Amino acid sequence: MNLDEVVIRHIGWIRKKAMLYYSDLNDAEDLASETICKCLSHSQKFDNERNFKPWVLTIMENTFKTQYARRKCVKFTGYEDSARYESDNRTDNRAIATKIISIIRQCARRSQCIECVLLYAKGFNYDEIGRIVGISLGTVKSRIFAGRRMLRRVLENGNRY
Repeated sequence: MNLDEVVIRHIGWIRKKAMLYYSDLNDAEDLASETICKCLSHSQKFDNERNFKPWVLTIMENTFKTQYARRKCVKFTGYEDSARYESDNRTDNRAIATKIISIIRQCARRSQCIECVLLYAKGFNYDEIGRIVGISLGTVKSRIFAGRRMLRRVLENGNRY
């Protein structure tokens, strides 16, 4: 039996294991999907003599650790995602998140720095941001510094640049 067939046979089990890492269904599905992709892309490393499940769990754990390291800087998923900030004070949190998102949009219209700040907040390192945006490492650092300063100023002074 080849690895593709083994993965297909264990998809439900992989999804259940991903739910142990994330309580959010979307995050768990992302983890399961990424784990499956890594399994298939590294099929040459799989030894048929070994048990499949421990191999997959190792891949899943390493994938989770990488995702966690990228997310731990700042929980920020994008412009439109104010729903993630909900808690017991849903209305207050939604209003605050909406205000912050509005400020980020205003700053983004004024400066290219915000794109780098958002990528940094999502957990990308300076080199990755440089490759994504197509700029040098020094420019990335400069834009992140300027973008943070701009956001801080706007948040402290109330919508004034």
